[in-house]
Amino acid sequence: MATPGRQTRLPIRWRSHDVTGTVTIELLQEGNSTPVLAVASGTPNNGQFPWTIPNSLSAAVNYLIRVTRDDLPTLVDQSDAPFAIVAPVSVYFVNDAIADPGDWTSSPGDDSNDGLTPPPPKPRYRACSNPTN
Repeated sequence: MATPGRQTRLPIRWRSHDVTGTVTIELLQEGNSTPVLAVASGTPNNGQFPWTIPNSLSAAVNYLIRVTRDDLPTLVDQSDAPFAIVAPVSVYFVNDAIADPGDWTSSPGDDSNDGLTPPPPKPRYRACSNPTN
């Protein structure tokens, strides 16, 4: 899952037969072979591309990446499974270690929770703003 904005980068990786030439990288939606977005064209065939997700991209749960070798367009592959790009989140549910009656949340906060709904709150705001913390 990825979120556009704030310079969110999604590392795109592929296994290259060799590291010569260039590739085209496209964003697709499952069930449609027409690209939603040309991610990169003529990028080196080195097996990796740091993609900054554009803010204009619509949220969806069925995105795929397709990589095509430019000098051999029959050499093409795409993601094994779809991935999600979600809208930026600005509301989090946070609770300390105790769930009291009248709290907005219904369980104690925990770092393993996502904090996006009341049942699985985060233990503190900093855990929401810095997920690696």
